[in-house]
Amino acid sequence: MATTGATMDKMIQDMGVTKDTVIVFTNSALSSSNYDLTRAWWLFYYWGFSESKIKVLDGGVAAVKAVDASLVDTSSASVDPADSTFSVKNLPGLHDAARVTTKNVIDLVRAGSVKVIDVRSAGTQGSVAFSGRIKGAVTGINAASVIVSGKFLDKTSGEALLTAAGVKSTDTIVVHCMSGYSATPVYYYIKEVLGYDNVALYDGSWSAWSSHAGYERGASYASEEVYWGTSSFMYYTNSASVPAVRAANTATSDTTGAIVALGGPLQSSTTNTGILAYDTFKLSTAAPTVANGLITVAPQTATLSATTSWKDALGVIMFNVNSTYTGTGNEIEETDKAYVASDDDTGDDTDTDDSDSDDSGTTPSGPSGC
Repeated sequence: MATTGATMDKMIQDMGVTKDTVIVFTNSALSSSNYDLTRAWWLFYYWGFSESKIKVLDGGVAAVKAVDASLVDTSSASVDPADSTFSVKNLPGLHDAARVTTKNVIDLVRAGSVKVIDVRSAGTQGSVAFSGRIKGAVTGINAASVIVSGKFLDKTSGEALLTAAGVKSTDTIVVHCMSGYSATPVYYYIKEVLGYDNVALYDGSWSAWSSHAGYERGASYASEEVYWGTSSFMYYTNSASVPAVRAANTATSDTTGAIVALGGPLQSSTTNTGILAYDTFKLSTAAPTVANGLITVAPQTATLSATTSWKDALGVIMFNVNSTYTGTGNEIEETDKAYVASDDDTGDDTDTDDSDSDDSGTTPSGPSGC
């Protein structure tokens, strides 16, 4: 997730960054598999740095060397600059539109007012708590799509790529992956090369989304074996009695939600109900085998559980969920805003307002960041 303000300050002060510093993110050669550059750019931008002060070197050092090898120094030791006292608190404020929370994404998807780009491959839906995709997510656009031969794709080709995927320049766009890193080249490309300001990174990505999954409810959590029956959840009770399974080889459809509740840790009676309805919940359609009224072969499926500890396929606890959570879902953003607001010193020459804009206070019209 987003680095804290205190960590950002420690980092930029150690690098000697001041209000006049222009930061260029680079490596030996920009490639579709290297996400560090664009993730770093997004992080600095989120914390309030102006687009005129943070750049990504298209093609990396290799591109510079190809033009003029004398500009590339491979022998001198790196210089450790003197520390500075500059802080993100000295910047006008967060570019908070660059980042969306789980709660933001839920609201956007529910309203049908967003294009979600899932950069994971068509055959990869992740696991973490469960596999799947956010409802309506667009696939087929990833770092390899927008970085060709070490450089970003030209604007005309990029616009054609998004248009073919059903994404328009006027759409509200959210980009995500598994953990918020491999999505950043696509976020950066859309924002800085195509010049679309209406794009945000869901930095929690699938790891965060899947932690707010559906869950079983009722008195017999441990005894329910649940799978998806094409139109509703189906379940058997894992007990040694025919009445418990209703009828041999016949599962019960949970059309009322008596067994599988929609929601999870972010569920609220007024704002966050039905979270599961906005996931493609990947449960097996294979029913278990029942003989003589007993389940003899369990279905090949992820069994939902009442526990707040999510486990992988080997039963190892991946992380714990606070099932009694009643917050807003925006705590990180609220904490970050409070951090930068703790000092009203804005004595720099970056943005003149608190919008996602450049030094002139106007919306960037092109690839200002690369």
